[in-house]
Parts: sequence; C-alpha cells; structure tokens
Amino acid sequence: MKVNTSFKLIYGLVLLTSFFAGCARLTESVKVFMGTSTQALEEAKKTQYQSQIFKKDFPTLYQQVLDLLKQRHIHIFLHSQKQRRIVAMKFQGTGDTTEVGIFFDSISRYETKIIVTSLSPTHLTLAAKIIFEGIEKQIETQKSESEVKNKGD
Repeated sequence: MKVNTSFKLIYGLVLLTSFFAGCARLTESVKVFMGTSTQALEEAKKTQYQSQIFKKDFPTLYQQVLDLLKQRHIHIFLHSQKQRRIVAMKFQGTGDTTEVGIFFDSISRYETKIIVTSLSPTHLTLAAKIIFEGIEKQIETQKSESEVKNKGD
C-alpha cells in the first residue's frame, strides 16, 4: 500500500512539473489546434513586413483600422486591443483564408507604427496598400474637415 501511494505522489509531481514547465508550449499547441495561433505571423513580423508611422494615438488608430477593414468587408479573424494586434483575412475575396497580421507599436503618445505582415508576399503587399492608403485618406479627410470648420469660425 505504501508503494502505491508513493508512486501516485511521484507521478502527480512529475505531471505537475511537466505541466508548468511546458505551459507556454501547451498553450501554443492548443492555439494551433484551434486555429487561433499567431506565432507564424509574429515570426514573419521580424523579416517579412511593411510598416508606416502615423501621427495618431494608438486607441484611435486601432479603431480606425478596425473600421476600415469592416467597411472593406475584410474578415476580422482575431483582434485584441490589449495585445495590439488584428488578424484579418479575405483581402482578395470570400474564399481567401490567407491570414494577415496587423500589429501596432506606440512610438510616442501621438505616434503609432502599424506593422503589416503575412506569409504570402502578395497578401502582404495588398493588405499594406489597403490599410496605409485607407488611413492616409481618413487623415486627409479629417484635415480638410478641420480646415473648413476653422475657416467658418
């Protein structure tokens, strides 16, 4: 009876130790299985990306990108303002499931860098063009509206 109890204790400790030692790997494995892992996009962000800095604070710019994607009927697969990322797909049509990662880095209080990445160079180029030109157009529109309003005062 004593051996059985000791075996259970040792087995339990080994399981507990391996769980905590490999918790990050286990979590990532579950994300891969569920289709919600962004690890490949995070890695691509280091070498295969396009970026641009905008004179906007992060929360405003994040919301503008979300709104732009919705207006263009681009599927938002994952998004987390806390993690400063959006994963979108269907940039080229309804059947397209190539993921595009959109990451945000605050440069200063009123400057934010958008980093667009994808494992597909074609999607990377298309997505960056849609996002960067769309945000620039919004900024120009806001500037024009502000100038018109100031002239009326």
